Amino acid sequence: MMKANVRSKNLFSFLAPLSSEIWTSLIFAYFGVSIVLFLVSRFSPCEWRIEETALGTKVKNPFTIGNSLFFALGTFMHQYTALAPRSVAGRLVGGAWWFFSLIIIAAYASNMAAFLTVERRMVSQFCQNSSTRIM
Repeated sequence: MMKANVRSKNLFSFLAPLSSEIWTSLIFAYFGVSIVLFLVSRFSPCEWRIEETALGTKVKNPFTIGNSLFFALGTFMHQYTALAPRSVAGRLVGGAWWFFSLIIIAAYASNMAAFLTVERRMVSQFCQNSSTRIM
């Protein structure tokens, strides 16, 4: 009996568990959620913070477009960020994105486990010989 080795040595083999359509959809969803979070925080008065400085009082919104991108990426990676939405709409967007990322990461992990499980096919040398046929 001979074992067939089916492992690929591709640098981007970690992308194999999900199709390219799903990866592009995830990228668009990431940018979409970041933009929605940015817009929701701009229109919500709960997100604005008053800062007292030596030069005077400033009203600031911590959810810039960069911080919104960082929050969405940190939430997708299930990492803690010091930045958290205060408004109900912002928390709903963040919670929905967190739940969505939880589902996607669970699906990715299960598909990756299936891809890494080596299928052991035993091929008989008897069947490989072209002069011998099985009827």
